[in-house]
Amino acid sequence: MKVTIYLAGDVSSTDRWRPQVLERFKGNDSVVFLSPIDGCRYSYKPAKEICSKSEVFLYADYHKIDLSDIILVFLRACESRHSGTSAEVGYARAKRKLIIYVNAIPKMEWHFYEFIQRTADIVFDNLEEGLDFLEKYAEEMNYLPMEDKEDAGADV
Repeated sequence: MKVTIYLAGDVSSTDRWRPQVLERFKGNDSVVFLSPIDGCRYSYKPAKEICSKSEVFLYADYHKIDLSDIILVFLRACESRHSGTSAEVGYARAKRKLIIYVNAIPKMEWHFYEFIQRTADIVFDNLEEGLDFLEKYAEEMNYLPMEDKEDAGADV
């Protein structure tokens, strides 16, 4: 069983976190990733220029969330105030998706993102812990019990 994960968070042209996630899961056929910038360069401006109307992003992102089992939300200090990410989290909650939140925001700014913290199902303090959880989750979801009990012997 493949697990589809939507990667919600900032889009930066200088410090990209999504490639780190994709590298971590390279060769893992049980996981599929979707993000708001599939097929686009990572900086926001060039991505916007690819589409003639910016409202395309909102509906495309919602559709990708619809197709996902899990939403991995990664928030960190950056030039963005994460308004788009907040919208994605609210939509994902309304659709009853599993929301994993990685909170790498400085503690003095946590109050700005309390909505996301309270909306998430699971919260981690760093990206590595969140990715460790996703690996274990995908492994568990990929487990299929033996279909033929005769081959398994009497122990089953």
